[in-house]
Amino acid sequence: APRACGGEAAGGGLGFPKLMGIWTVLVMSLVLRGGRGAGSVAGVHYCTWEYWLITGLAFAFLVAAAVYTRRAEVPPVTCFLVGCISAVVGMGGGVVLNPMLLGAGFEPMVVTATVTVMIAMVSSSAALNFVLAGTVPVVPTLVLFSCTFLGSLCGKSVVGWLVAKTGRNSALVFLLASIIAASTITVLIQSVLGLVSSIDRGENPIAEWSTPCGR
Repeated sequence: APRACGGEAAGGGLGFPKLMGIWTVLVMSLVLRGGRGAGSVAGVHYCTWEYWLITGLAFAFLVAAAVYTRRAEVPPVTCFLVGCISAVVGMGGGVVLNPMLLGAGFEPMVVTATVTVMIAMVSSSAALNFVLAGTVPVVPTLVLFSCTFLGSLCGKSVVGWLVAKTGRNSALVFLLASIIAASTITVLIQSVLGLVSSIDRGENPIAEWSTPCGR
């Protein structure tokens, strides 16, 4: 089976130091450029040329890292599209990433590990950006973090028990498929309800679309 997007040659792997290097560059770019929800430590305003310069440099670095660590059997266009779609979806990008990686022939354990690392890198960098901007309520954040951490431990224990008991990784596939299906249905219902609510208020969601800079 193929390895995850961005893996190195056989016997290699991306490696913790390289992952931390990518994460550090990602955090630095977010902190320097800021955004709509968080200010910039360097005083960069949203959608100015400095903002797009930092964004472009970070993008170029990530492209270079992807080219350097890519594997021949993994189509780079597929990995790029998966990353773009997952970024558009947001923290729920695993809903997109999981089925695409499974469909590409990746082993279930590799898929879950890859998606977990990717979401951890993106969410932690964004969280750190908001913490530095002073926009994070401490107590609710700690409560949610503790609940999420405990839930992750319980989920890992249950999945490990199922795989050990059945001796098959297919148990993980069925579990992932169930979660993905439930998540997809939930997102669809929420989107439809939000659209109906906007129409009831006399709003036109399509007409309110704007450019990334809000103009």
